[in-house]
Amino acid sequence: MGGPSAFPGINPESVARRASSFGGQAEAYARERPDYPDAAVLWALEPVMGHEVPRVLDLGAGTGKLTEVLLRHVTDVVAVEPDSAMLRQFRARLPRVEA
Repeated sequence: MGGPSAFPGINPESVARRASSFGGQAEAYARERPDYPDAAVLWALEPVMGHEVPRVLDLGAGTGKLTEVLLRHVTDVVAVEPDSAMLRQFRARLPRVEA
């Protein structure tokens, strides 16, 4: 195993492989995965709504399916996606979102 890990016993190469496991199918994922229901997203946002405009983090944003729904309800979304192929799909779908 490489250098010290924040999580002893976890192989960094294995983590990197898993982080990019969808990339080979990114285009199909973007095209065929169903959208998130607005009602579910509103339920998840409920605890922070009514305060200052929340900044929402979409961690593991994939192709942007959830980010797209979030943007219907909040104006500040930051997306993080470790897989470069998924991130390309994300940027094609939502070029103005910080990712």
